[in-house]
Amino acid sequence: MKRDTIFFDLDGTLLPLDMDAFVAQYISILRQLDIKAAIGKNMTGYQLKRVFQYMLRPVHPDRSNEDAFFDYIESRYRIPREKIEPVFDRFYQEHFDLLKGNTKREPLVREIIDIVKQKGYQLVLATNPIFPRIATEKRMLWAGLDEEDFIYMTTFDNSRFSKPHLGYYQDILDALGLSASQCIMVGNNVDEDLCALSLGFDAFLLTDYLLGDIRKAHECEKGNYSDLKRWAEGLPAV
Repeated sequence: MKRDTIFFDLDGTLLPLDMDAFVAQYISILRQLDIKAAIGKNMTGYQLKRVFQYMLRPVHPDRSNEDAFFDYIESRYRIPREKIEPVFDRFYQEHFDLLKGNTKREPLVREIIDIVKQKGYQLVLATNPIFPRIATEKRMLWAGLDEEDFIYMTTFDNSRFSKPHLGYYQDILDALGLSASQCIMVGNNVDEDLCALSLGFDAFLLTDYLLGDIRKAHECEKGNYSDLKRWAEGLPAV
C-alpha cells in the first residue's frame, strides 16, 4: 500500500523550542494566576507536574486526557473541576502566548509542509495531547502554520493516550480509517515518535532538537532540517 499520510510532531519538530524553559515558565505563569482565590488553596509546581505526568501514563483508556486531567485534580487534591477549569481556560486564552519566547520559527518548516502538500500527502499534526485545542492552535501559528495544513490534530480532548503509548497512534489511525502501512512519522523524539515504527509506520527522525538515544534509530531516515527538506523533495507524488 502506498504511503500517503505524514504524521508530524510539533514541539521540537515543526516548532523548535527549549522544552525545559518552556515547561518552567508554563508552571510559573500558571501559579502566578489567582489560583488560591479561585480554588481556596494553592497548587505547588510539583503538584502541577504530577497532574501532567498522570496524563502521560496509560491508565485511563476509558476517558479522554482532558477528563483524566481534571478527574485527577479532583480526586488527588479535592479541587472540583468547575473551580479549577476556568483558571486553565484563562491561562490559555490570556497568558499562553507569553511562552512563545521559548520557541523560534524555522523557515524551512513552511517550505517542507508546502512540498509534501503539493505532492498530495495528507498531514496529521501528531503532537503529544496534553494541551487543549487553543494551545495547539497557538503553537501552530508560532511555527508559521495553521489548522488548514492538517486533516487532523491531537489535543487532550480527543485523545485517550499519550506518546509513547502505541494506543495514541492506533486511535488516530482508527479515527481516520488508515492503516500504519500508509503512514510516515516525522519527529525529533526517538522514544515517543519512532515507537510508531513497531506498528508499521515509516519514519524520519529530525536531529536538530533530538531527544533520546539516536543509536536506537537505525531503522529510519534521519537528519537536520535541510536533510528533511531534501527527503520531502525526494518523496513520490501520491
